[in-house]
Amino acid sequence: LESVLGESPRGFESPILRQKYYRGTRTVWGTVVAYTHLRPKTLPFRQAVIASVVFMTPVFVTLYVLTIPDGVWRVVLGVHVFVTIVIALGALAFLKVGIWVGAEGLRERGYFGRTAHFPIVDIGSTILAQTFSGGGTESLPQLFVRGHDGRTLVRMRGEFWSKETIDVVVATLDVPHETLNDAVSREELRSNYPDLLYWFEERPVVAALAFTAATAVLGALVVVALNVLGVSTN
Repeated sequence: LESVLGESPRGFESPILRQKYYRGTRTVWGTVVAYTHLRPKTLPFRQAVIASVVFMTPVFVTLYVLTIPDGVWRVVLGVHVFVTIVIALGALAFLKVGIWVGAEGLRERGYFGRTAHFPIVDIGSTILAQTFSGGGTESLPQLFVRGHDGRTLVRMRGEFWSKETIDVVVATLDVPHETLNDAVSREELRSNYPDLLYWFEERPVVAALAFTAATAVLGALVVVALNVLGVSTN
C-alpha cells in the first residue's frame, strides 16, 4: 500500500498548493494503480500563524524592555529565535499533510508526521455528518472513515478539509456509506456514535481540567524563568 499511495511525485510540489487535490498513478507489480492526493485547507493554518505572530510580538517586546537594562536580553533573543524556528518548522510540516486515497485503500500523513496506512480490507464503512461548530448555528461536514469495529480510522473535519475532498474519499472507497440527514451537535454525535470522536471530546470535563493544569504549569515555568533572569515579577 505504501508503494501505491506514496509521497507526491516530483514536479507536483507547487501545483498542489494551488488546488485541493490532484490525481496520479503508480505502477505496482506491472499494474497501473490510480490514486488521488488530497490537500487540507490553507486558511486555518495561515490564521494560526498570524495569531502566533500577533501574540508573540507584544510579549517579546515587553521582555526586551524588561531585560535590556539588566543585560540578559540575549537570553530573550535566543528564546525568540527558537520560537521563530518552531513556527517555521510548523509551516514545513503543514506542507506535508495530506491524504492519499485509491481503490486499494487510504493513507494519511498527519501534521506531526505520523503516517497511517489503511488497506481497503481494514475499512468497514464511512459516515458523513453535518455537525454544528461550538455553540453556533453554522454546520460543517465531517467524514469518519471507520474500521470494522466501528472506531474511527481517519477523520476529515470541515474546518480543515473542503467538501470536495471529502466527496472524493466517499466516491473512491468502495465500502458501505451512511449520510446523516440532519445536522447534529457534538453531544448528539457523542451519544449516538461514541467511538467516532477524540478522547477529549468524549470526556470534556477531563480535557478542561487537563488544559487548566497545563496552563498553570506553563505560567509557573514562565515566572521561574523570569526570576532566573533576574526580572522581578512583583
